[in-house]
Amino acid sequence: MEHVDGFVTAVPTANREKFQAHLEYSAAVFKDLGAMKVVDGRGDDVPDGKLTSLPKAVQKKDNETICFSWIVWPSKEARDAGMKKVFADERMKPENNPMPFDGKRLIDSGFETSFETGKAIRGITPCLQVRNTDKALAWYERGFDATEVRTRLVAPDGTCMNVEIEIEGTRLM
Repeated sequence: MEHVDGFVTAVPTANREKFQAHLEYSAAVFKDLGAMKVVDGRGDDVPDGKLTSLPKAVQKKDNETICFSWIVWPSKEARDAGMKKVFADERMKPENNPMPFDGKRLIDSGFETSFETGKAIRGITPCLQVRNTDKALAWYERGFDATEVRTRLVAPDGTCMNVEIEIEGTRLM
């Protein structure tokens, strides 16, 4: 069952571009380490509550915007293993990826997916047949920023029988 990590934070509105760069950099690391999807939303309708609210929870200041982000993992086990790698990864050290917000006011929690509508059909993977695998992969990498995601299956004669690539979250074989 998929696992979702959710994050709520108050980001200085003046740091919008720095926060975007931080998100894009971090998302690449999370995806490299097993996350399926990383999403961020900037608050445009986040009211102050009388008893509770997101602004109160993160002690939002007048010059800040509430941001809600989430990371989707294939399972809690994948999330636990991935997050362990994230915290050990040099790319995520503060000197390499500084947080443009007060991390002490960040709220984060993990959730087992219990319900979802509009879920994409799973188990259908487009397959392509090519004559020169290396040449085709180089073309996909240049043209679509594709990445090879699984070890190739190679026949004894050296013919590539199967390779899996990913383009913008979609896998092809």
